Amino acid sequence: MKTQMASAVSTAGCLVDDRPKENADNLQLQTLLGDIRIDLTPELIRKVNLIDNEDYSTVIRKAREDHAYSLEQLEMGVYGLKLYYILPLLDPKNAHAVSKFVDPFWHAHVLHSHQYAGFCHRIYGHHLCHIPLNRQDKEQMANIAVVYDYTIEILTKILGRRPDRKLYPEASTDAYICWGSGTWDKEVCQSALFPEDERGVCIIAQRLNDQYAYAF
Repeated sequence: MKTQMASAVSTAGCLVDDRPKENADNLQLQTLLGDIRIDLTPELIRKVNLIDNEDYSTVIRKAREDHAYSLEQLEMGVYGLKLYYILPLLDPKNAHAVSKFVDPFWHAHVLHSHQYAGFCHRIYGHHLCHIPLNRQDKEQMANIAVVYDYTIEILTKILGRRPDRKLYPEASTDAYICWGSGTWDKEVCQSALFPEDERGVCIIAQRLNDQYAYAF
């Protein structure tokens, strides 16, 4: 597999700039593209850049208001959120679980609904649904444990290394908290880098899609 170059270069007509960007809160937000260790098409590079260049100042502000995060934790949280956002882009045929540490940053983005809706449309072609975990449901708990391990496995393949355990700790009932369903946008699915996998099946997402099919 080809390694993405960690510098500002032109790749198949797409500008690749993974140099650290400073946001409004003077945090150094780590970028994704230089960490990706698999081949990407020009269109996928463009969308990864969109994820990197999203305005996360609203996310940071809300996360800071609701939690006593240090600056390092804020930087890590936004990076962990970016990692989560590349999953339905590069592996859209499967669902993925979110860690307890990353989830508040996703919440903060979702709460800014206009911004989040626009972001999802630009990246995935439709809304990326946030599905809370029902810890009283034993079937869901067993399901998410499998999906969470699968999520870490896919991130490991994308990064060429296991993601930081501060972001994605080992699987336990305290490690995972919710999940997002895969995307069914035709163009996104055609660019999938991973096949459909039975470990990436979210049972509750399937039920919700059937119940609220009009939304998709």
